Amino acid sequence: MLIEGRAWVGEGDIEKVELSFNEGALWQRAAMHSGGDRYAWRVFSIEYAPRSAGYITVLARATDTRGNTQPIVAPWNPLGYFWNGIHRVGFMVEA
Repeated sequence: MLIEGRAWVGEGDIEKVELSFNEGALWQRAAMHSGGDRYAWRVFSIEYAPRSAGYITVLARATDTRGNTQPIVAPWNPLGYFWNGIHRVGFMVEA
């Protein structure tokens, strides 16, 4: 199954995007697609072969060209501006 997403960094460029299927114990590097235009969303994808049916959680984190990687827990921000935590998405795999 192909998993695809978008990544963006305000200042700078995306160096890499990594995904984890085991709550961050192991990370796999995704392929980067579409342009490298400054300030533009970058498309990424990765092939994933689920071992069984059931609920799966995917974590995604981006690293910019300055070496800044999204933290597992984002600093508290009461208005939600500039939120910068690792994204968590769940989905159901059917047999």
